[in-house]
Amino acid sequence: MRAVLDQKTIRLFAGVRPLIGDTEIHNSRNVSRDFRIIESPVGLFSIIGGKLTTARFMAETAVNMIAQRIGNSSPCMTSVTPIHLGNGN
Repeated sequence: MRAVLDQKTIRLFAGVRPLIGDTEIHNSRNVSRDFRIIESPVGLFSIIGGKLTTARFMAETAVNMIAQRIGNSSPCMTSVTPIHLGNGN
């Protein structure tokens, strides 16, 4: 097996996320990439499912749900807030 050289590595991402689906589905490619936000009886909000490409939308939806629960009617501003590139811009 060849070693991966630093100069060949462009980027790396790894993660684990629970998917929403039927327990009878044995191939994860057949599981929906939709998401749900659930609130536990003690007030813990959890985002289940989703995709990396919808992470900001999932976060915005969760923040709006939590804000509403605590009586804040101001909407989350993430959809109009730019993501900075980390280089000072």
